[in-house]
Amino acid sequence: LNIKLLMDEEGGHLSCRAFSN
Repeated sequence: LNIKLLMDEEGGHLSCRAFSN
């Protein structure tokens, strides 16, 4: 399971996304 934090360019807030490998 991979968890990645992505920065929203427009909002400037962090979104956490998890996806299975």
